[in-house]
Amino acid sequence: MALGECNIVLLGPPGAGKGTQAKMLSDELDVPHISTGDILREAVAEDTDLGRKAEAYMDRGELVPDELVIAIARERLAQEDCEGGFILDGFPRTVAQAEALGEAMDDLGRDPLTVINLVVDEDEIVRRLSGRRLCSECGGIYHVDQEGVEDGGQCPDADCDGELYQRSDDRPEAVRERLSVYREQTEPLIEYYDQRGVLVNVSGEGEPKEIFDRMVEVVGGGGAVMTGPRIKGHEVRPKTQAELETMRHAGKIHARTLARLREAIEPGVTTAELDRIAEEVIGEAGGEPSFKGYQGYPAAICAQRNDVVVHGIPSEDEVLVEGDIFGVDLGVQWGGYHADGAFTMGVGEIDEPSRRLLEVTERALELAIEQVRPGNTIRDIASAVQTHVEAAGFSVVRALVGHGIGQRIHEPPQVPNFIDDDRNATYDFELVPGVTVAIEPMVNAGGYEVVQDADGWKVRTRDGSRSAHFEHTVAVTEDGCWILTAP
Repeated sequence: MALGECNIVLLGPPGAGKGTQAKMLSDELDVPHISTGDILREAVAEDTDLGRKAEAYMDRGELVPDELVIAIARERLAQEDCEGGFILDGFPRTVAQAEALGEAMDDLGRDPLTVINLVVDEDEIVRRLSGRRLCSECGGIYHVDQEGVEDGGQCPDADCDGELYQRSDDRPEAVRERLSVYREQTEPLIEYYDQRGVLVNVSGEGEPKEIFDRMVEVVGGGGAVMTGPRIKGHEVRPKTQAELETMRHAGKIHARTLARLREAIEPGVTTAELDRIAEEVIGEAGGEPSFKGYQGYPAAICAQRNDVVVHGIPSEDEVLVEGDIFGVDLGVQWGGYHADGAFTMGVGEIDEPSRRLLEVTERALELAIEQVRPGNTIRDIASAVQTHVEAAGFSVVRALVGHGIGQRIHEPPQVPNFIDDDRNATYDFELVPGVTVAIEPMVNAGGYEVVQDADGWKVRTRDGSRSAHFEHTVAVTEDGCWILTAP
C-alpha cells in the first residue's frame, strides 16, 4: 500500500511555465498553490509576529533571511487547507532551505514531497521569454507568436489603447544570463532531491495541456494516483541487524496472516469477514495492522477483486464468487517496524487468462527479488518486472510503485516496476546491505491506465480488465536478499 498526501515542490527555470502548471494542478488536486511571495505577503497582511519581522526586512529592501522564510512557510503548511497536500512554487531555492523544509515536514508529521523539475531546452526558454510583450496600459501579457502582436503595436484588447513593449530583462541576452544564474543556484538543489529519490523530471515543452497531462500522470489527479513519490522521510537509511530481526518478526506475523486469509478465501465469503480474520490473527500475535487509520484508511487489509488494482475497502456487501480473482494487500507493525506484502489468487475455478495473469505477476516478483543484491540498482528491479510482464502480453501499472519500508510504512526510495527516465530519478539508487524495500508488481491484463473511485481509495483498471498484485518486503544483505515476509 502506498497512498498519502500530495505534497509537491515545483522546480523549473524562468519561462518554464511553473505558475501556469501550479494553478492547473492546484485546481485538479484541490490543494493550495503556495508561492514564497504569497506567504510573505499574507504573513505581513495578517500582522503575525513572523510577518512583522519579515516586513522590517522588506521595508529596508533587504532579503528576508532563510530562517524567517522557513518559519513562515512552516506556519503556512500547518494550516488546515494544506492537510490534503500543497504545491510549493519558488520555495525552496537552496539546499539549506530544502533541508529545513524536510525537517519541518517530519516535525509536522506530513507525508513526503514529490519534487517535480520542469525541464525545458534553453533555446525554447529564450524564445518564450524574448517573445513576450506587455501592454503599457492594461498590463496584459502577449507573445509575438500571436497574430497582430509586435513591438510598438497596439494592445490586442479592443477596449485598450495601450502600446506593447518588451521588458529589458526579456531581451535574449538578459534571458540567457537569468538562466545561467538559475542553473548556478538550483543545480545543487536538484542534485539534493535527486539523491533522495524524490525528484521527477517532467518535460516542460509543448502546449500547456500536454505538460499538465504529463504532470498529472506523475502526481495523480484525473482519477489516477502516482503514489510512489509520497514517501515520508528524506533519507534512505540502511537498517541494523537488530532492526532487520524486528522487521523479520513483523514479516512472520504477516506471512501467518496471509496464509490464514488464503485458507478463508472462497465463494460466499465477504471481504469484511476477511478483514476481521486479518485483524484477529495480527492482534493475537501482538502486532497491529499498518494500514488501519493510515491517512484515514478504515481497515486492516486492502481488498482487490477482479479489476481493482489496490486500496479497495472491505465491505459486508462485497461477496466473492466463483471465478473471481481476489488480492489482499496487508501491512503489519510489530516492535515499531513494518512489513508489507500482497498476493492475488483465484476464487474457486478461474479461467485460463486469469490463471496466466496471476502466474506472470508472481513470477515478475520473483525475478525482481533475484535482482536484490549489493551493487545492483532500482533500475535492475524495474527492468526485470517490465521485461517479463510485457513479454507475456500484459501491462505494468505506471501510476503506482513500490517503496522503502522500516519504522514508517513508506520510506524512500521509490521502487517502480517500469523504466521511464523522464519520470523517475530513483533508478540509479544503488542497493547496499541494510536497505529494505517493498517490491510490488501490479499487472493489468489490459492497458496500464488506472482510475480512482469517488471514495478516494479504490483504484481500478481504466479499461475494466483484471489486475494482479504480488508483494514482498525484502532486505539487501551482504550475500544478496532476505525476504522478510517469507513464510
